[in-house]
Amino acid sequence: MYFVTEEIYGSLNFALTPKDVPTLDIITSIEETCQKLSEDVSNEFRIRSKMILEKPLKIKSNISKEEMLALKELKK
Repeated sequence: MYFVTEEIYGSLNFALTPKDVPTLDIITSIEETCQKLSEDVSNEFRIRSKMILEKPLKIKSNISKEEMLALKELKK
């Protein structure tokens, strides 16, 4: 059994990194912004954004392995 570490318990004001990039949310924001721009600028913005989103991205966890196990135990 894992116990809640002092870091988690002492400071409940934290957020875990997402497991996946919120691609749909990013694309939605890009499209909303593009509606306010000229056609040329918005197309360039879309192309650059697409190139960035297509790159594989490894998201590194912002908590330790022990903290992750403690959170899993809390969810039970």
